[in-house]
Amino acid sequence: RLASISSTTVVELEELHRGGEPLHPAGVLRGRALDYAARFRAFARTAAPGLGLALVKARTELLDRVLDEAGIGAADLARVVCNHGSRASVEDALLSTLDVPLERSNWDFGRRIGHVGASDQLLSLEDLAGRDDLVAGEHVLLYGMGPGLSLAAAVLEIVDIPPWRR
Repeated sequence: RLASISSTTVVELEELHRGGEPLHPAGVLRGRALDYAARFRAFARTAAPGLGLALVKARTELLDRVLDEAGIGAADLARVVCNHGSRASVEDALLSTLDVPLERSNWDFGRRIGHVGASDQLLSLEDLAGRDDLVAGEHVLLYGMGPGLSLAAAVLEIVDIPPWRR
């Protein structure tokens, strides 16, 4: 059951993923891979001080909003499912905000398959549902961050185990 869902955008950080390059110039990426680390470094050289705080504030407000709308607190979350990424990015950027241990996240699954884009959360949720890691009555937070800079979160209430797991 979808208990709550919300999203927000941190427009001040839009350039983070482009690194100052035009958004969609004809042929600019032809023959070369996207180097997000280089784009992040380029953005950091020109960004106004304190922009990281805008991200922290937006993320905190978003998480507070979806948890409040679901009528639960972070301590009530059985699992937190987010973009697959490094341990530091999962712990520092999300779990520490919620005071949720790494073991209650999808990090172990995500580290084995890597970042697969917008499918990270759905693949991790399917993995959790396929094991005996979710039971009726528990809550799962889905969280994602993407270019633009967009943030989205949803709280699911597990109402039953999948029929194929019975």
